[in-house]
Amino acid sequence: MADKPFGVRQLNIVGAAGTPTIESAAALRIGGQQVAITTNTSVAGVVTAASFYGDGSNLSGVAVPANLTATTLDVSGICTAGSFVTDLISGDGTSRGFATRYYITADGSTSYRFAGPGMPNTVANPTLYLMRGFTYIFENSTGSSHPFRIQFTGTTTGVGTYVSGSNQGIQVFTIPHDAPANYQYQCTIHGGMIGSFVIPN
Repeated sequence: MADKPFGVRQLNIVGAAGTPTIESAAALRIGGQQVAITTNTSVAGVVTAASFYGDGSNLSGVAVPANLTATTLDVSGICTAGSFVTDLISGDGTSRGFATRYYITADGSTSYRFAGPGMPNTVANPTLYLMRGFTYIFENSTGSSHPFRIQFTGTTTGVGTYVSGSNQGIQVFTIPHDAPANYQYQCTIHGGMIGSFVIPN
């Protein structure tokens, strides 16, 4: 089809047999609300789009940057890596290492229950074994009904330096290397909701 004076540029379909090719002397733009291609499409160059739709399950050759930075990254499957690195390094002992997370519920006002690695949420006020230099995240789903205090054993004194967050929400507890053999967790409202963190040597 040759150029026309009313705005149609020349467009050639080459090759009646085999694989026909659409050729244009300049850039070829296809406009419309939606363009449907009902078979496999092979692109030799770069595909650029404002967005891609679908689950991406058949994408291949997608490059991930060597250093990927994200404020929040949600992964629904298993995430594996050669190592995990944090830039939250400080000189006061509050740096965070590899973290294990526990989700805390309550059985009325008699006991806490923990769900997480090595702990089914059917055990009342369980003893947890925590390792020196590791970081633990405790998510208290009971909020203000059962504030979850991490304290020195036999006292009502919170650990302080190595614990951050809210006892009515999420607390991060990094076990110091000079930790005592035990800590306790305690509901600040109900005396029976108490248990032990054992720190092995």
